[in-house]
Amino acid sequence: GENLPYTIFSNSTNVEGEKGGVILLLHKKYQHRMVGKPTYDKQGRWISVDIRTPRGRTTLIAAYLPPSPQDSPTARTAWAELQEYIITRHNKKNRLVILAGDLNASLCEPLQRKNTDKSTHTAQGRLLSTLMENAGLTDAFPHCHPYKQYRTWSNHNTWSSPDHILVSAHSRQH
Repeated sequence: GENLPYTIFSNSTNVEGEKGGVILLLHKKYQHRMVGKPTYDKQGRWISVDIRTPRGRTTLIAAYLPPSPQDSPTARTAWAELQEYIITRHNKKNRLVILAGDLNASLCEPLQRKNTDKSTHTAQGRLLSTLMENAGLTDAFPHCHPYKQYRTWSNHNTWSSPDHILVSAHSRQH
């Protein structure tokens, strides 16, 4: 294979009966900006790397959260742990945070989901909006394109936006 110019960090879930993994690619030209070692979620759901940027220390997080958080205690725990981690980085240490990945949840709004009337979708939307509100994050695509449909997944019946790039809302002030 080719020699890619990236340092690759990976993590995978060890929860019985579940599957999933996540990788974070850091271009080698930014490797010298890395601070400390990566943080790996003990459930294998996310990876975090701190880097120095002109705007200050920034925490990059790649995540894959389990599907159907409204029905799964494991998924709700994963959401809660990720939210707590982000709050410690963002709110308590005043760092910029960029969270990117498949969160398996979308807001229950017409531009982000075809079916907005089901209670399961409302529960997912609440998890995502609570994370964004409590951790001080903004969803990049709807923020930059407020009138465009945001669709990252579909099948023959429906569509939604479970994939996100969430950025510290205070990043515009840095």
